[in-house]
Amino acid sequence: CSFVIGYIVHDNYLPALDYIAPLMLAAMIKFSANILNMHIQFVNKIRFILYLNITTAVINAILNYLLIPKYGVQGCLIATVSSFTVMFAINLLKTIRLKNTKA
Repeated sequence: CSFVIGYIVHDNYLPALDYIAPLMLAAMIKFSANILNMHIQFVNKIRFILYLNITTAVINAILNYLLIPKYGVQGCLIATVSSFTVMFAINLLKTIRLKNTKA
């Protein structure tokens, strides 16, 4: 993989490939949470999304503060994936609850 990417980007950027997979995982989790947000917006629970985004940002900041000094960039990746996973889980629970109350 790095052989092919070596033709696309300069060799100085190859060490960054170690961070691509966790960032892509975080992006997929965030995208999934955003899909669930659409249902929550549809039932007019916009305030919930605001508070969830604030909570996610706070969780991410706290985890960054705790993990980056010890693990560096890997700590940042762990914090991001973890906070987005919490966001997705809360969104999923809220969506299930809303679906069950509307039925």
